[in-house]
Amino acid sequence: MLKRIAIAACTVLVGTCQLALAQDAGEVSKVSLVAESDEAAPGKTLLLGLRFELSEGWHIYWNGRNDTGFAPEVDWTLPKGVTVGPLLWPTPKRYVSPGDILDHVYEGTPTILVPITIEPGVEAGTMLKIAGKVEWLVCNELCLPGFGSVTIEVTVAGDSREEAGRLRPGSDIAVAASRLPRPVLPSALPDDFTIAWSEDAATVRAPGATSLAFYPARSSVALVSMLDDAHAGGDSMRLRLAPERRSESTQGERRLVGVLAVKDASGELRSYQIDAGPDGFRAPAHSALVSRVRQRVGGHSDGGG
Repeated sequence: MLKRIAIAACTVLVGTCQLALAQDAGEVSKVSLVAESDEAAPGKTLLLGLRFELSEGWHIYWNGRNDTGFAPEVDWTLPKGVTVGPLLWPTPKRYVSPGDILDHVYEGTPTILVPITIEPGVEAGTMLKIAGKVEWLVCNELCLPGFGSVTIEVTVAGDSREEAGRLRPGSDIAVAASRLPRPVLPSALPDDFTIAWSEDAATVRAPGATSLAFYPARSSVALVSMLDDAHAGGDSMRLRLAPERRSESTQGERRLVGVLAVKDASGELRSYQIDAGPDGFRAPAHSALVSRVRQRVGGHSDGGG
């Protein structure tokens, strides 16, 4: 991974590599591990968060399709009785660099959620130390590879019967949870939300929307132009498909997989996690887990843009 990041930093921005490597990523980015609670219950899931602090003007990358850059990765060291689930990514924003380079990024203080599960047999009072080595790429006009170690300790509580409640409003974990895209399930589609398929395009319509944006996952069918097609004013967006370019995991199947951001006339932004093809919608990856996490957040509008 280190080699991949270093190469990316040098190849993406040709001519700035030496300057980039002369600067320390720690000067413009930091990472830490936060938790929703300092106690964990046996048999339950606890939310941790990789919290980044980025200097103004700098960004890190979402884990979907980008023209440049890579999303953060973590190598975990876990105590016995603890398992870690998939990273849960808040809705990113589009970022267009000179040369019409399009990336999906986070700025400011983004937090990527990390669900961990404590096995039922772990004794009350046990101190659990969760550690990880994090690698990321942080960019502005140049890119820097970042490396850091994170740790946090939580204590196993005695009462495993209590269900996880509402997340503490305003906390980093709650803010990140509120910005997770809502999974679109075949059994519960948003009102009047449709995708019409033709031979070479998919047209998304969300009546009442003032703007639409689509952030393709790596498993999504490739688009002719993410830059030109995947953002539109109004309530309709036509995505031209590039079937000759196979996705990473769907073997060329025509499916739109990723995040759809919908802004309405009031300015409220809602984002949806979709997995849709000509045969209809499927449950997106980790939709049950994402739904449970989102249910623990109070009223809110989604982040991203």
